[in-house]
Amino acid sequence: MRPAVTCALLAALAVLAAAAWPAAAQCDPNWQTAIGVPGPNSTVWCALAVDEASAIGPAVYAGGQFTTAGGTNAANIARWDGAAWSALGTGTQSTGVPYALVAKDGFLYAGGAFASMGGQPSTRGIAKWDGSGWSTVGGSMAQSNTGPRALVFWGNDLYCGGYQNDMGGVTLHKLGRWNGTVWAPLPGDPIGSTDNVLALAVYNDGGGSDLYVGGTFASAGGNAYNRNIFRWDGTSLTPLGRGADGAVEAFAVWNGELYVGGYFTHVYQSDNTEVAASKIARWDGASWHAVGTSGMTSGSGYHVWALNVFNAGAGDALYAGGSFTTADGATAHYLATWNGSAWAAVGQSSLDSYVYALTTSRYDGGLYAGGTFTTSGTPSANHIVRWAGARPVSPVNAAATPPAITLGESATLSASVAGATIYWYTGGCGTTLVGTGNSLVVAPTATTTYYARAYNGTCFSYACDDVTVTVNCAPPTPDNATAEPPVIVVGESTTLSASVAGATIYWYTGGCGTTSVGTGDTLIVAPTATSTYYARAYNGTCYSDGCDSVTVTVNCAPPTITQQPVGGAICTGHPLQMCVVAQGGGTLHYQWRRGSLTLIGATASCYTATQAGSYTCIVTDDCGPRVSDVAPVYLSTPQTGDFDGDGHTDMDDFARLAACLEGPGAGVPAGCECVDVVPDGQLDLADFAAFQTLYTS
Repeated sequence: MRPAVTCALLAALAVLAAAAWPAAAQCDPNWQTAIGVPGPNSTVWCALAVDEASAIGPAVYAGGQFTTAGGTNAANIARWDGAAWSALGTGTQSTGVPYALVAKDGFLYAGGAFASMGGQPSTRGIAKWDGSGWSTVGGSMAQSNTGPRALVFWGNDLYCGGYQNDMGGVTLHKLGRWNGTVWAPLPGDPIGSTDNVLALAVYNDGGGSDLYVGGTFASAGGNAYNRNIFRWDGTSLTPLGRGADGAVEAFAVWNGELYVGGYFTHVYQSDNTEVAASKIARWDGASWHAVGTSGMTSGSGYHVWALNVFNAGAGDALYAGGSFTTADGATAHYLATWNGSAWAAVGQSSLDSYVYALTTSRYDGGLYAGGTFTTSGTPSANHIVRWAGARPVSPVNAAATPPAITLGESATLSASVAGATIYWYTGGCGTTLVGTGNSLVVAPTATTTYYARAYNGTCFSYACDDVTVTVNCAPPTPDNATAEPPVIVVGESTTLSASVAGATIYWYTGGCGTTSVGTGDTLIVAPTATSTYYARAYNGTCYSDGCDSVTVTVNCAPPTITQQPVGGAICTGHPLQMCVVAQGGGTLHYQWRRGSLTLIGATASCYTATQAGSYTCIVTDDCGPRVSDVAPVYLSTPQTGDFDGDGHTDMDDFARLAACLEGPGAGVPAGCECVDVVPDGQLDLADFAAFQTLYTS
């Protein structure tokens, strides 16, 4: 039967639905210049948005040629936290200029033409900031170098390109790699000492990620087709067609393709076919393409210095900044956007001078542009400006308590953004709404990633923060499996035991979950060979991820002697035969012993004793030996009346004689041969009379 939908529920769903799709116009981007008033007081050459929640983020960093930012003293490098500017220590302490920024693992790396950073030694040209201080990155450049222009991480290695010919005392021409310990050139040091590297990027054309290098060089690695651009796959250099006819100064990856900006007019296919591409081109992994009809403003002095990707509300688009004033013939002063089919200016008000840097902040949903401009129309903006909609900042503090649960338990999600409500989704940022609030209790039935997005009543944040709740449907793996006793013989049994609270133990042989042999915290088993048993917990829905195991050692049973050997008397001419009867596995083997002496050749089930002593028989089968009871054999001397061989003729001997007396003509009963005192083959009164004469006590 379908459950009823209440009016209250419908109303709540309507509210959520209305909030999920704010009016697009309300969230459309516009120029936000608060960061530019007063902003840096001179040129911004590089900018980097750090979205991580760490000592260095979230924040936007700007480097350039300025002495103050937001009215705060900041020697050429500064941090914008969304509310105010701050200095990074004492900065370059001179006219030195940072030209490149990159961040990884809680560190900000700055490269450029500076003698030192924060006054720290060995920081000429490159340094790293941990949120409170500067430190060296493997040592300084030589004083004659003018420094890096591009930084990028490929894996865990930092690649540095620019105008330098050494790093940390290691000779490397314009391009080097820092592995966290030492600097090194690419194999063969492929770029000439008079050339320059201006741009670096990591791009995967479908065959794996490679390093792409752009700059001003006629060739690289001795290959003239590596003109101003090449690819390095970690082993060798390969050209992109036959390169470009001018400087490559910027890279961006969009829609799976590599966009290249700079100061060139043409790029060339592998067959030397010329592609007209004024200041910007597209590489699809195999060939070159123009971006639009005529590209950016042609002629000398026009560059594309910066490329980035930003979503202004209609999906990701490419943004280009530089010294151009037109894009595909349309007016676009220093900043333009490409949607895949056409170029357009950014906003209604144009910048009044060059754009050197672009960076996108997923945290605050803004595209930041830095350069020499002092206005973006009205109001004015000093050297850095933000293009964004009325979005709240993205959460960076999403958490789950506890982060791992067992099926049936719950976890509390938490995140917060000032002035906004958190919307929680599964399946992706903004995909399937599961609830709202700074905290939300969830009880997932499988490991689930939740996405926290801020909503300010008008717009959603640009991005989500995410947190994963691990659901252990499985109960804990048992860790207390035992067998008592742990060693048995064939035919015996043992009791297995294990336990996990709230679960039933399933027992297996052959491996965890292989062959079931029973269930229960205890289980009686009778294996016929040594066996390992696996205990797995089951809570009614899921099995534990693993098993605990216990081995029962089974020793096969030695033979059973069903008839023990019987001792007795021997006398002259009358030895004693003794026999054992046994049962066992496989072939039975016999070995007779007298005392501790092994009797050679006495390997049958019966043995005829001719000497007095304590006889035993060792019976062996495939499982082991079994020793018979002791069969005492004594020497009887009828002539002395000492029938039991104890050295005395006494009542014990008389008892033996009396048991054997038969009478005249009866002969000697079997087993009584050794009490025939008068050796006439009869046991009668003559023997009794003779015994009386021998009796001593």
